[in-house]
Amino acid sequence: MDVNKTMQTIVDVAILVGFKVVGAIVFYLVGRWLISFAIRLVSSALERQKVDPTLLRAMHAGWPFIRALLDNAEMSLLKADLGIAALYSGLVSDRHLAAGVFASVEAEYMRTRDAILEVTGHRELLDGDPVIQRSIHLRNPYVDPLNYLQIEMLRRLRALPDLESPEADALREVIVLTINGIAAGLRNTG
Repeated sequence: MDVNKTMQTIVDVAILVGFKVVGAIVFYLVGRWLISFAIRLVSSALERQKVDPTLLRAMHAGWPFIRALLDNAEMSLLKADLGIAALYSGLVSDRHLAAGVFASVEAEYMRTRDAILEVTGHRELLDGDPVIQRSIHLRNPYVDPLNYLQIEMLRRLRALPDLESPEADALREVIVLTINGIAAGLRNTG
């Protein structure tokens, strides 16, 4: 077995997975921001034109595209866990930067959640689909340990003096497994 070839394959897979994770995070954040921005923009325009805010509710009820968009946003928001996100932000060495970015993400999450709940008329996310809502609430606690494990493996990997050591490779393998496990648990792509 060629150790160098194996090492290169592991590095290539880790880089590919890393790009996928970063891409998924960026896509999620941009998508969530766009949904929140669009709702605020439409709400603001409706307020300026003195249009009854129930128009957005009517659009949600009567337009399949708007309903699907907001239903998917609701599901993504319900799957998100700000407590877990705070733990990931703990990995950032610049505490001021981490706190600022996390506060921004948290505020945008809350604005988006509140706007979607207002439009849908729900009290809680996914009240309109209690089966999926319950499924997510039951599934999230089983995914949390994988997040905790991933955070710890990332912390250990960053603390290593040699990122090319066998120990680093073993940590990367566990990280890849946690990425796939979390994606499977949340029923999203990895």
